[in-house]
Amino acid sequence: MKKHKTGTILIIIGICFIAFYLVVRLVFIQDINAALAQTQVRSLGDYARANVSGYLITYLIWGYSFKLGMLLALIGGALKAGMESRGVWLFIIGGTLYLILCYVPIGYYPLFFGIQGTMTLLLFLFIIWYWMKKRPKLNSPVKTATDFRMIGYYFFIVATWNLCGIFGISTYALKPEIMIKHGLQSNAITLTSHVMIELLLGWLFIFLSMHKENSTQERMIRR
Repeated sequence: MKKHKTGTILIIIGICFIAFYLVVRLVFIQDINAALAQTQVRSLGDYARANVSGYLITYLIWGYSFKLGMLLALIGGALKAGMESRGVWLFIIGGTLYLILCYVPIGYYPLFFGIQGTMTLLLFLFIIWYWMKKRPKLNSPVKTATDFRMIGYYFFIVATWNLCGIFGISTYALKPEIMIKHGLQSNAITLTSHVMIELLLGWLFIFLSMHKENSTQERMIRR
């Protein structure tokens, strides 16, 4: 019962952080961007040093609020779902480590992006292989759930591929001078719009997969 209440509290706090992020983004983002442009800084740390009396506290909290809010909601959900303490602590430690490192500067290394993209592609192919081997052994409702999940994964891998194009040799988003020189801004906008649609479809099919699994389990319990 105590874990259940703690989970509820964490979820509420997480939602508050997410709401704070959205409000600041909608209402104050232009002021923040204007302050960044005036001080000519390019990182969270530079902004903190340059604007101690301005937007510092709001900006620092805002910079982490979405990620922190989602992490708190995840941990709260794990507690309410009855996850063992070891798993909850894994979320806490792993999530904290991620928050510490999530804004560490990383230089532009094409090889780094190439390796990441190749590993992502290989992982997707392994997922297809596991699905292909496992699917024939499943009953019909579970097959449908796994099919939905695979469709979601497909849209995720396509979105990832398009992101590589946006930041790489298709539109050079990380090299804006090249983008402007070759007039690729409209291509970047188009690709980014498609990525957002693909991500939405990916999450939609993941949700449908979980919904199908839950409804199947409930029918089995009622029997």
